[in-house]
Amino acid sequence: MLIAHFPPPFLYADVIQHVLKHGKPKDRDVLMEGVQKNLLTYSQHKFASNVVEKCLEFGTVEERGFLINHVFTENVHGMREGQKNLLQTMVCDPYANYVVQKMLDVATPEQRGAIITEIRAHSTQVSERVIDSYEEQSKPCPNGLLC
Repeated sequence: MLIAHFPPPFLYADVIQHVLKHGKPKDRDVLMEGVQKNLLTYSQHKFASNVVEKCLEFGTVEERGFLINHVFTENVHGMREGQKNLLQTMVCDPYANYVVQKMLDVATPEQRGAIITEIRAHSTQVSERVIDSYEEQSKPCPNGLLC
């Protein structure tokens, strides 16, 4: 049986990523729940951010949706002063911004549009180069899929 309490992902990142990809549904659920509860903290950590990315990659549609919608949450402990929601904090963080990029990869078109709109709305905190990178990443290819 999996550890009863979610372990710090920076200690067991490789093991956790393996379980997310190949583990039993009940074990994956425990790990996913831990990431959902600590999204900002884990996204801002060098190794734990990889775990969050794997949750987005291998999670169910509902699990991915929960994580993506959670970035619009306001007043969360750990947010930078003057920032309205998790997304604003994440795009400015050296590790969490990769989580945002992964969110854009797996998001529905509606979610992707909401993320881009939110990033654009607060572009004074994010360089134009970063915004352009997010928008370029979210452009569909001729076949309708993301490039």
